[in-house]
Amino acid sequence: MDRFPRMLRQNRPPGLKLIIAYKFLKAPVMLALAGALTFAPVSAIRAARHVAFELSEGGGISWRLAHWLEPHLTERVERRAAIVAWLDGVSTVAEGLLLVSGRPGASGSWWLACRCSCPSRCWRSSDGRASRVRWCS
Repeated sequence: MDRFPRMLRQNRPPGLKLIIAYKFLKAPVMLALAGALTFAPVSAIRAARHVAFELSEGGGISWRLAHWLEPHLTERVERRAAIVAWLDGVSTVAEGLLLVSGRPGASGSWWLACRCSCPSRCWRSSDGRASRVRWCS
């Protein structure tokens, strides 16, 4: 006997259906981005520099964004972005599968993902000096 009854497909609220659809649309995009950053890093950085150049041709806010973005397009940032994209893609697939399974505890998987993604401590300088604050318990 199944101790944890599954939620029937027709009993799912519309909001949950939208979340499941979002998870399964986001996952391939993130995994494709992770693959591009991992297996074609030169092309990925070239594409990012092209986007920054196109932004600089715009006015006002896009120009400022482009000039902030350009110095941050380094190999180190690209490697970290690839790691984050892989983790996000895999966790999104796992969350989607858990939500589709219909188990009662599956909808709380976002809580675990949030706890794993935010650091327990961060640095914040609000008044000019750096102070250590507790962000997530």
